[in-house]
Amino acid sequence: ALMQALMLIFREAEGLRAPSLMMGETGPNEPKERARRELVRQCTEWILLNLQAPHTVGSLAAGQHVSESTLQRAFAAEMGMPPHLFVQMARVRQAEKLMVTTSMSLEEIAAEVGLSSAHYLNRAFKRFYRTAPRDWRAQRMEYPK
Repeated sequence: ALMQALMLIFREAEGLRAPSLMMGETGPNEPKERARRELVRQCTEWILLNLQAPHTVGSLAAGQHVSESTLQRAFAAEMGMPPHLFVQMARVRQAEKLMVTTSMSLEEIAAEVGLSSAHYLNRAFKRFYRTAPRDWRAQRMEYPK
């Protein structure tokens, strides 16, 4: 399930990356690119396994033993977004799954995915889906797939 979520987020982000930075590119900088991809892979895996933890660029960089600027450049090149946006996207995607598969309240879901309140879940969810989580959930419950 973790790898499926990671691959889905990678696919969503892939459309945002510049064509010259696509995975699998070969050339004189390939060892650097491979190291950058591995850095981002390890970091995204950590984020997905520990969604409830408070993630900052500083804490993520320290966990990977790189500078904040190195981590930010790697995320920009590989994911087309900064680390904090990936964290927020991962939390919203997990909240989406919980809204459909559980009867947990939005406050409980927010806590489960590492957000401080339903208010912040609402803001983050609207950023990605342009609708309130309560409305989104109501649509999914009325019209199951």
